[in-house]
Amino acid sequence: MLVSSSLFELISNYYSLFKRSCDEHSCSHVYFSTYRESIFRQNVRYIHSKNRSPITYTLAVNHITDLSKVELKMMNGRRPSKGYNGGQPFNKNAYTVRS
Repeated sequence: MLVSSSLFELISNYYSLFKRSCDEHSCSHVYFSTYRESIFRQNVRYIHSKNRSPITYTLAVNHITDLSKVELKMMNGRRPSKGYNGGQPFNKNAYTVRS
């Protein structure tokens, strides 16, 4: 149990350093911070597991390490696809000019 608690502290300290370096994630809401830290922890564990495997490249922490898979998917923008990609139709009524 000592190993997992020290790993937990290491990742928490790593996340604190990460938060200081990113200005856009300065929300002080406790739930938001806990949610982001949880996603960050999962992504750091993924990065470390990939870096331990015998591959020719290495992964590193960057400015999007605390984003979920859904948020990353939204950042892809419009890309042509061969079929339905799970996106929702654009609501034109929400963006019409009202006089």
